[in-house]
Order: sequence, then structure tokens, then C-alpha cells
Amino acid sequence: HQGGRLSGARSRWTGIRLLSLGLRVYRNKPRLPVLLAAMFFMATSPITIWMLHLGNVDGLVMLGLLVLPIGAPLVLIKPQVASFALLAKRSSLIFTALWLLLSFVIWGFWPVTWLKFFTPEWDMEWVQDIALFPWGLIPALVMMWFSQGDEDLLMAAGSLASPHLFLYHFIVLMPAFARMRYAWMVVSWLGSFLFLLANWYGDWAWPLGILMSFFFWFGIYFSMPPEKRPKPGLPDWLPFRF
Repeated sequence: HQGGRLSGARSRWTGIRLLSLGLRVYRNKPRLPVLLAAMFFMATSPITIWMLHLGNVDGLVMLGLLVLPIGAPLVLIKPQVASFALLAKRSSLIFTALWLLLSFVIWGFWPVTWLKFFTPEWDMEWVQDIALFPWGLIPALVMMWFSQGDEDLLMAAGSLASPHLFLYHFIVLMPAFARMRYAWMVVSWLGSFLFLLANWYGDWAWPLGILMSFFFWFGIYFSMPPEKRPKPGLPDWLPFRF
């Protein structure tokens, strides 16, 4: 009986993930050939397959992205990549700040639990953690300078600044295949397999997964017409300009 409940819950999570992925793709309004290509690359990437196998709650994160700003609490369930989308609009940022203050009141200052990501024990046990923190902050800030107002670009750039990152956290960016030109789709899809080299060449190959940050960002950015690319600079929600 308990196994049946677990199976049912897993099916519901899978349904939410697939529905959220589909809706995120639809929001990009791709042409039919682009849609079919994006669905193929998204469905066959190990990122998607890994996430569906794990049955994690990242489907709720993608659902939260669809209903921002009120979806901010869902986005913060797995903030490694998705949380950077909250920087796209002032309304999302305000709602997030209010929710964080409330969460500190309820659960205390929970970010201190992140300190475990910086211990040698964590590095030894979780070789799958591909985070570049703190060195990733440099390219992240540069790329975010050119990403203002674009949720996908901000997530791709911000992933380089995350202190904890597994490859399957990129699931929130998989619908962005529908925003890419075919060549970038192929490059990004092939790049998602690079971490598998760890099966033959050892743990050093796991960090190759961080290249997905660049594949997604450059694939989205350079697939846009120049006139539609975000203007470089500070975000609109700041009260000053530079």
C-alpha cells in the first residue's frame, strides 16, 4: 500500500515536470520545426532523463517560474539555477525579499546550512558537484551584465555563481532549446553528454558539466536578432544607472 502511494506521488511529480517543461517551451512560441527539434533534444538529453529518473521536486520549480512573481517560493525550493530568474523583474525581486524575510522568521537563518558545500568532506563525497564558486562569480557577473530582463540568460549566467550545482539542476533551462538556432541546439545537446566521460576518465570529467552554463547562454544570446538582445547594463529595478 505504501509502495502504491509512493508510485502515485512519483507519477504526479513526473506529470508536473512534463507539463511545466511543455508550457515553458510553448511560451517561447517557436515555429513548428523548431518546436519539434527542441522537444527532441530536450527529451533525449541526459539532463532531462536524469531528472525524471530521480523524481525530484524541480517540477515545482519550473511551475514557479511560470507564475512569477507569486511563484517565487516554489522557485526557491531549488534555487541553484532558477533563483537567478528572480532578478529579471522588480516585482519578482520584491516578492522574493518578502518571502525570504518570512522564511527567516519561521525557520531561522537557514542559509548557514550552505556552509557544508565548502567543506572537504562534501567535495570528497559529492564529486558530481560541478559548482565553480567562487571563481565562477567573475564570468557570471560579466554575462549577467548582458542578460538584464531575460530570465533564461540570467539563469544560465547565474549558474556559474552557484555554490552548489549538479548537472540536473539545468532542467529549468531545457525549454530554452526552443530559443536557439539549430546549430546551437546540437552543440548544447552534445555538451550535456560530456560528464559521461567520467565513466572512462575518472572524476575530473564531472566538472565538464559546467560548460552547459556557457552553451545555454551563448546559444540563447547569439540566436537572438541583434536588435532584440538585452542591452548591457544594470537591471531596471535598481534606483540608479551607470
